[in-house]
Amino acid sequence: MRSKIMTKQDIKTVVLGLGNPALGDDGIGPRIVMDMREKFLHPGLTYLISGHGGLELIDLLKGYTRAVIIDGIRTRDGSAGDMYFMDSGDYVETLHLSNFHDTDFLTTINLAGKLSIEMPGKISIVAIEIEEDQVFTSMFTPSLANKYADILQSTLNYLETDIFSSTMSWIRQGVDKDEKQKDQVYY
Repeated sequence: MRSKIMTKQDIKTVVLGLGNPALGDDGIGPRIVMDMREKFLHPGLTYLISGHGGLELIDLLKGYTRAVIIDGIRTRDGSAGDMYFMDSGDYVETLHLSNFHDTDFLTTINLAGKLSIEMPGKISIVAIEIEEDQVFTSMFTPSLANKYADILQSTLNYLETDIFSSTMSWIRQGVDKDEKQKDQVYY
């Protein structure tokens, strides 16, 4: 069996920000994605934000060849703004990829495979340590807010070097940066 040679038109990447912007630090994923779509243009790139993980991930990720999921995480020893870069093989639970009321991330991905739903061949996760996700506010905690610019830049650098290094040349070679991108919000 021959493998298909992928062209730039075949590569469709989704960057998915998970979280609830009304719960302070929990909104880090959506905020990063909203800011990224103003700074990082690529014709094969779609930005999505959602407040849900679980089975909804199938609908959000199906049909893409690559995915980057940005979510908050709370660990025992982490400090607000610490960043963890993983792929699906390194997966550890983040706030929205693990869910007490729905399926967890790995179960969802395995279920999609058993149902023959085309999911991304490469899924990367950017997990950002947060402090507070139980208070209704649109503001980050001061410790996360003070590190936000660095978090955004680190996420952009990660996308450019680790995810899109082979396709970034398309932007530099004059791909129309004004081409419309799909921007969708799911809550």
